[in-house]
Amino acid sequence: AKYPEITMESSSFSKDGSQYIGNFDVTIKGKVKTIRVPFTFTENNGKGTFKGSFNLNHLDFGVGKSNFILDDNVRVKVTLNTTKS
Repeated sequence: AKYPEITMESSSFSKDGSQYIGNFDVTIKGKVKTIRVPFTFTENNGKGTFKGSFNLNHLDFGVGKSNFILDDNVRVKVTLNTTKS
């Protein structure tokens, strides 16, 4: 209840061939870490889709504890659909 949101704000974008790279400041439980996210963008009939994924170590943000059953790293997949207005 004290930290109801995870935020992800872009700080820069670049293009590497057919792929894009975004640098994002991710905030979880008041702790901020810059994450590099490779992603693709496709457009069709005025609609666009961004897709990317990245790993987070939950311990970096003070979430949970390390144990031998679960990995400390979490894979996050992001899909963002857009339309032209």
